[in-house]
Amino acid sequence: MRIPFCEGCRDVDGCEKCREALRAGIYNEDDLRVLAAMLELERRLPHLEALEYVKSHMVEGLVVVVMLRGLKSLDRKTASELERELSSALGKTVRLVDASSQRDIVLQLLAPARRVFITTSWLPDGTSEIVVKISAREANRLPFRPRLLENILRSVIGGQVRLEVVSERF
Repeated sequence: MRIPFCEGCRDVDGCEKCREALRAGIYNEDDLRVLAAMLELERRLPHLEALEYVKSHMVEGLVVVVMLRGLKSLDRKTASELERELSSALGKTVRLVDASSQRDIVLQLLAPARRVFITTSWLPDGTSEIVVKISAREANRLPFRPRLLENILRSVIGGQVRLEVVSERF
C-alpha cells in the first residue's frame, strides 16, 4: 500500500519530512492509528498493496478513510472485509471511499440511497457550495442520520455542503 510517509519510516519516527507533515497538521494522530491498522491488515490481505492512502476523517465515532487508487479494483466482498477489520481494530465504524471526484465521494457515503440530486451553487463571494438533495423515502435508506452525513461530507470534501431531505419530487 502506498502511504504518504517514507518507506524507511513507516512508523513516522524517522525523517524530518515525515515529522514536518505531522507538525504542519497535514496528518495527525488519527491518521497514524488508521495507517498502523491498515499496514497490519496488509500483511494478512496481500491484495491491499494496490491501494493508496490519502487521509482519514473522524467525525462523531465514524472514520472515513479516503483512498486515491485501487479501491475500485477491489471486489465488494474484500472492501467490506477491510471495513469490518478496520472497524474492529479502531473500535469505530469505518467507511472507505475512493477520492476520484466529489460526486463519487458523495454517492459512496450516501449508499445505499440511489436517487440523489447533486448540484453546485456559486456564492456571491466566489466560493461554492455543494447541495445534495435526497427524497424523504431515500433518506430512510441512509446509513447515518442526515446531519452527521452533512458534517462528514464537509470534512471529507473540505468545503461547504448542504444536505436537504425534500419531498418525493425534486
